[in-house]
Amino acid sequence: MREVVRVGDGVLGGLSQVHHKGFLHLDVKPTNVLFSSNGSPLLADFGQAREVRQNGAVQVPEMYKHAWPPEVVTRGVATVESDLFQIGLLLYRAANGDPWYQQQIPLPSELATKIAKGRFPNRSLFMPHLPSRLKRVIRKALRVDPAERYRTATEMAQALGRVEFTLDWTIAPLPNGGTEWRASRRDQPDLVVQLHCDRGMLRVEAYTERGSDRRAKRPCDFRRQFRKLQDANEHLSMVFEELA
Repeated sequence: MREVVRVGDGVLGGLSQVHHKGFLHLDVKPTNVLFSSNGSPLLADFGQAREVRQNGAVQVPEMYKHAWPPEVVTRGVATVESDLFQIGLLLYRAANGDPWYQQQIPLPSELATKIAKGRFPNRSLFMPHLPSRLKRVIRKALRVDPAERYRTATEMAQALGRVEFTLDWTIAPLPNGGTEWRASRRDQPDLVVQLHCDRGMLRVEAYTERGSDRRAKRPCDFRRQFRKLQDANEHLSMVFEELA
């Protein structure tokens, strides 16, 4: 999660410079975030960039359709807030992992309608380990009404900088289609939370792990079985709150 915040802050810094020069980028997406030799995130590919007119808007060029801001769909115009929408979508994908995002992509015939109504991506659907403040930053950037989003890249970067978390969870897929979350802690065993998929059931388990020594985390209520993913995610949210 620290990497998500670091990359978001770096991209927002680059976008702030673009806006300061009087342009919109209009193509903020994962493939246009590159990294320097020292790992600094860089905003790339200005082929779609347009100079802002006196009214603060631009006629939009051909755009990556899965990152259309709602106003591009409904009115065919873009503003500074449209770039910030795309940053929100970038953070949504980075924080949740791309499989979480890809499974939400609508059919081509439904895409424009769902974007215009704020139903893609699902603003209430997040991976259960994400802190509330990070979710609030992303949701605000993804508001359907541009007037309800952040007004500048600097304002959004300041909000992102206020995101705090005590455990830096990393995520990895499990062979059974499940997910493992791991948080390294200085001078303490790692915390491990796993969601297993086994014969139609979902099983949540939590451990501490140091080398080959793995111990079940108490309370034992951390270990539960579910039939529905929504129920498992609600339980996982509780587990992460307890562990934080």
